[in-house]
Amino acid sequence: MKLKTNSKIFLSLLALYSIYEYSFNKAFGSTQKTINETVDITINSKKATHKISPLIFGMNRFDDDVLVKVKPSIMRWGGNDTSRYNINSDTTSLGKDYFFQNIPKPKDFLSTLVNRNKSANINTIITLPLLGWIPKRRKEEHPYDCSFSITKYGLQDDVDTWDTDCGNGFKDNLALTNNNPQDASILFSKDYQSKFLNLFIREFGLARNGGVRFYSLDNEPMLWHKTHRDVVKKPINYTDLLDKQIKGASIIKQTDPTAATLGPVLWGWCAYFFSAQDGCKAGSDYRKNQNLSFLPWYLKQFYNQEKKNKIRLLDFLDVHIYPQGDNIYSQNPGTIKTQKLRLRSTNSLWDKSYIDESWINQPIYLIKRLKNWIDLYYPGTKIAISEYNWGGFSSVNGAIAQADILGIFGSEGVDIATHWEYPKATMQQPGVYAFQIYTNFDGKGSAFGLNGVNAASSNREKVSVYSSLQDKGNLTTIFINKSFNTVLADVSHITNKEFAAEAETYTFSSINSSSILANRVLLPDLNKFKLTLPAQSICLLLLHKQ
Repeated sequence: MKLKTNSKIFLSLLALYSIYEYSFNKAFGSTQKTINETVDITINSKKATHKISPLIFGMNRFDDDVLVKVKPSIMRWGGNDTSRYNINSDTTSLGKDYFFQNIPKPKDFLSTLVNRNKSANINTIITLPLLGWIPKRRKEEHPYDCSFSITKYGLQDDVDTWDTDCGNGFKDNLALTNNNPQDASILFSKDYQSKFLNLFIREFGLARNGGVRFYSLDNEPMLWHKTHRDVVKKPINYTDLLDKQIKGASIIKQTDPTAATLGPVLWGWCAYFFSAQDGCKAGSDYRKNQNLSFLPWYLKQFYNQEKKNKIRLLDFLDVHIYPQGDNIYSQNPGTIKTQKLRLRSTNSLWDKSYIDESWINQPIYLIKRLKNWIDLYYPGTKIAISEYNWGGFSSVNGAIAQADILGIFGSEGVDIATHWEYPKATMQQPGVYAFQIYTNFDGKGSAFGLNGVNAASSNREKVSVYSSLQDKGNLTTIFINKSFNTVLADVSHITNKEFAAEAETYTFSSINSSSILANRVLLPDLNKFKLTLPAQSICLLLLHKQ
């Protein structure tokens, strides 16, 4: 509907109309003259159509400066170094990530981490070790314990320059398999997981009383025979993994019935369908288990457990995804060809018609696929993507991809998402601004909003659009120009609400990649307006409710 004004305001707007387009272009930071294409945008703000989970704006660990700037909603303590954490000594094994060494962490490391997050109103996902092995002791300084001693197992292909007795477990490109797991590790006791969980309960209380709300069932178990091959000697199968996860989930629910569990925390594409024992194709393990792909089978088993015991042991179906196209997952943004591929490949998160441009070479449509499996095999399970990274985080191109991904998570109904990166706001990484424009776009705590409304683009390959109503009724719309050229957005806005003519814009772009530019702009007609989007830009338009 058109903005209602009294005559004085109307005359003022009429006088300003001639400079309207100039003002809007200036507000979005556009100094580019040539417009290569027009994209039609439709926004319907009559009512919210979907809820956006506040927990999709999460990260895997971050520095305090990121906490202040981005205000992430959730932090995951996860990764390979969490699978073998010894909470009694605050020591962990880095596995294949660094010479299978046991590294000391600061005393009370996890308690300190949770405390920091709580003070900033940030949720924490804690990984519960299921693998079974933990470091046998703590050493405060080099030389650290490690699993492939040069003295014991001979010369190896690589050695730690700091601890020259620690090899990488390969000789002449062949993995050493005769090491003794007890060189650096011990099996944890039967009550270890309960003690692990009770540490958080004692200090922070139950989840419902402000304690840790989320526990992950270890990390990427289908890769244990590679990432932790010093102690895991064979690839895991369906039933062995299920047994570990059901036991772990049961202990969590017994210790804190109000906490939520995330599993199975798989590494990616092959593991969605097949066990590590089978690899990336249907094999004997697949045939042994009803000829069902792993995730459907896994959901079915947890459904049967709830039916039998009247307790839901699995709250979130948790998977990881990394783009498999050439050179996408790299800090280097890559060639223009790679950058275009990075932006297209986000379609693998939702689009059934998009053939993934990698060795996968088929539609992934991850979120819709997971929803379909959940509907069929365990209704009510939520979706978590606790690791993802589309590369180029230190580039504008990577920031554009990241902003699009956050919009996709919101519109497609992901419940938890945590980006795999260790971002530092002081480094002025463009990817940080992709988060900030959703979570703290004005630097004063203003966020995109959690009441999604319908927004559509006539050419999503060029421009993506996401829109939401804030709780106080303001409308926020994010326009993401993925093209390398200036684009004119022709916006049709359907609404039954009253918004002020003076709007605000917040823009991050290739023109200015070191900050989010704020400006004010007049919109004489809120039903129909045009705006110029700079090449490779993220633009938030804020309409204030009257």
